[in-house]
Amino acid sequence: MSDFFKVLNIFYLHFSDEDVRNVTDFQCILDNTSNPQEFRCNWNLGKYLNPEYVDVNIILSVDNGQNSVNCPQKKIREQCVWTEHDEPNINSMSKIVILNVTNLEFKTSKIFRKEFWTQNISKPAPPNFINASSSSLEKCGCASITWATIPGGVNTTSSVTLMSQWNTVPLSHIVNTDSSLEVCNLVPATNYIVEIKIKPVGGMYYSNTADMDFETCHTAPSSAPHMEASGYFSRDCANGDRHVVVYWEKINQKFHNGPLLEYKVFVDDAEVGARGPQEVSFSLSIPCEGQHNVSVRGCNQQGCSPKASILIPSYRETVDLQRVVMEQSGSEVHLTWFGTENEALTAVDIAWCKMRPAGFKCKDEIHILRSENANSIVLHQETIGPDIDEYLFGVAAINNRNISSGVTWQDECRYVKNAVPPAVQHVSLLPSLPKNSLTISWAPIKCDSGTNNAYINQYQIIYCQLPTADTCDTSDVSMVNVSAWGITQYILRDLRPDVEYGVMVRALSLTKEGPQSKMITGRPNNNDLSEEQVVGIVIGSIFVLIFVAAGCFCVVRQVRKALHLNEKFEIETPSVVPYRDTPSGVFPRYHSLALPSDRSSRLPLITANGTARHSSSDDSSYSEVIAIEQEGEKHCVVNSTSKSNGGTLALDDIPRQISKDSRHGSMSPTSVNQPTTPDKTVQEKELMSNAEFIPHGYAKATAINTRCFHENGSFDTGEENSPTDLKESSCQCNDLSGSGNCLLRFELGLSYGI
Repeated sequence: MSDFFKVLNIFYLHFSDEDVRNVTDFQCILDNTSNPQEFRCNWNLGKYLNPEYVDVNIILSVDNGQNSVNCPQKKIREQCVWTEHDEPNINSMSKIVILNVTNLEFKTSKIFRKEFWTQNISKPAPPNFINASSSSLEKCGCASITWATIPGGVNTTSSVTLMSQWNTVPLSHIVNTDSSLEVCNLVPATNYIVEIKIKPVGGMYYSNTADMDFETCHTAPSSAPHMEASGYFSRDCANGDRHVVVYWEKINQKFHNGPLLEYKVFVDDAEVGARGPQEVSFSLSIPCEGQHNVSVRGCNQQGCSPKASILIPSYRETVDLQRVVMEQSGSEVHLTWFGTENEALTAVDIAWCKMRPAGFKCKDEIHILRSENANSIVLHQETIGPDIDEYLFGVAAINNRNISSGVTWQDECRYVKNAVPPAVQHVSLLPSLPKNSLTISWAPIKCDSGTNNAYINQYQIIYCQLPTADTCDTSDVSMVNVSAWGITQYILRDLRPDVEYGVMVRALSLTKEGPQSKMITGRPNNNDLSEEQVVGIVIGSIFVLIFVAAGCFCVVRQVRKALHLNEKFEIETPSVVPYRDTPSGVFPRYHSLALPSDRSSRLPLITANGTARHSSSDDSSYSEVIAIEQEGEKHCVVNSTSKSNGGTLALDDIPRQISKDSRHGSMSPTSVNQPTTPDKTVQEKELMSNAEFIPHGYAKATAINTRCFHENGSFDTGEENSPTDLKESSCQCNDLSGSGNCLLRFELGLSYGI
């Protein structure tokens, strides 16, 4: 209660210490903007306990106190208004105002007097003319403004203000005694509102505001799009090229300087395409090797902006982020990425953007936040935006050379943090098994839209040897974790053969374990052979190989035998003597035959062992083949004409396969090889010029002319056999006209006289 009285006492003292308080804020104004023209005065009486006891009177004198006009209002308190109807000389140069305040309860009063110069208290009419326009295209950010001042040549102070959508604070200028202004640093292609108010120089009151709007001129965009070093996405190389998507932030509309038409994209200063003014990305193909500069320019009708560029490094120089996982927890986003564990990184860039309604792509600019090197981060809703479900997230790695890998966007599936993985289904054993192993297969857990998906990071395989009951002994349980990235089977190796095993599989998220699958059982196979079996197989294989080789050898021998490839015939070598040593009468019929004239051949003698012995004679040509008859027996003497260089070979080396199909009593191997008695042997001599003798066991290799000799000593020449013709050889004795004379002929590539 005492506190209440204290407050009451203070209140009483505050309002009753004076009978009449001093008037404050006593001001008057001559308002030329109103109709009719007004002269207004305002004041502040202060606080009174009983304001109804306060009486206020006020008078106006326009002629220095000689005449006065009371306030036209009957009941006044803190304002009085006179018009030109109350005082026709309201525009006089000066005015005196007297205010009388009386406290009727205490019967006391106070008088307050003020004198005003009309010029100082006049509020002029607003300017009736304003003009504003851009100065020139060269000065597109400047504007020239002109306006009308107070009529009658009154020195005027003008307040000029410019407003646009880009101004949070008006652009204000005070102009004294002038009626024009040039304003610069304006934004091109922008609508500005110009507001001007005027007052006399030294006056207290500005006129009401007059305004107009104008648009600055257009020019090329003055700012480039914004691009970040990590503002690109790159796929793997294929056929020497890779697919790249570059991102940029649109040019702020303030710097469009005119309607923006498109964004042009350049690769190494060559234009590769354009996108619309609302687009923020561009897809292109660039070579895998080497670094490439990608730049973007915004263009309007007047030109293009400066370039914004990023460097797309060679695919060999970047870190390969394998996967980015986004898990949502309330108003937080948990990002985890893989593939940077063994890389030398300096930082990571976290990127996000709003997704398109259809498609897992950005529909507006990407936002990038640089963070310390790590493999996970938590983003809060205050950083991202209100609708987290509408955003797409990605990560870019920065290596120690400050090269960005580009953004790797999150999995298309959106996961829930700390969600429990579901049970693994369709666990089975594959029928084809390696030895001492079991191959387990299972169905992968897929992303289900519209549910609380748990990110499956690994699958855990649990196995054990089964005792009598179909359960695992907890002391003998083995577990192995395998990556969930596309792996749906695993081989358990080095198991005990023919032992029953139980196998289960469960899924693991980054924080939770899923339930175990239903147990399946199986036995590892072991198809190894014993050591004794292996030895037996090796020995048996060796015997089989021997039998096969022997069979092949026998078949080859039988074939050769059937084709007479191994048959040999002995040829008895006749004696050969020079023609000059032939006794007279040996050739009773043909000794007078003319010999060929070609004796230019110089032939080597080749012994039976293959060595060559050259003849010392200048003429080693044979003459001809002559049939002789002696004592009723037929004999053949070789006398062949050489038309090309031949050779002398041992007769044992002459092919001895003689054709048996001649129609003219050909010489058979049997007749050739029959022994002869001395009384039936005819001494055979070779007809050679220069008396060169061919030793016994040798013969001359030469080309053959088929010749038929007649009784009159003439002969017929048939087809000459070329030394290169490989024909069947035959030796045949042709009876000429029944005279007993015969011709010995060889049809070989090289003929040999016998």
